[in-house]
Formats: sequence, C-alpha cells, structure tokens
Amino acid sequence: MKSKCLLVCKSITYAQKIMNILNKNGYYAGISRTPSSIKLKSCSYSVTIYEKDLDAIKGLLIGNVPTVQIYLVSNNFYSYLGVLE
Repeated sequence: MKSKCLLVCKSITYAQKIMNILNKNGYYAGISRTPSSIKLKSCSYSVTIYEKDLDAIKGLLIGNVPTVQIYLVSNNFYSYLGVLE
C-alpha cells in the first residue's frame, strides 16, 4: 500500500486549485473533508497525494497557492510534516 499525505487547505476553492495543478502535471490528487482530528477550521478540505510525489509537488505549488499544512497518513494516524508556503 502506498503511503499518502494530506495537504490541508483552508477552503474547498484552494483544495480544488491544488488538485487541478497536480492533475494537469500528471500527479494523483483527490479532495476530501479534513479529518476532525486535524481540522484547522470547520470548512477545511484536504488534498490527498502519494508521499513519494511530495518533493516534486512542493516545487509545483510553492508561490502558486496559499499556505497549506502537510500531514503523513499512516494507519489512520496523522503526523505533522510542516507547512508549504
């Protein structure tokens, strides 16, 4: 099973923008509500990506999207990895 990461966004609009950028560049990305255990705001959404793509994806997103928090997903536990600005 491939490890995944969540890019936590403050709104559905930003999550959709990130997903569109990633899909256009050939990366898997899906949108879901942010899990309640890591929810920043009541309306936050997350973009799910594969962990192996994280470094390349950072290069695509830096400067193109607002600040997002990154979490590693492992057995339904979430580990904070940092912020993408």
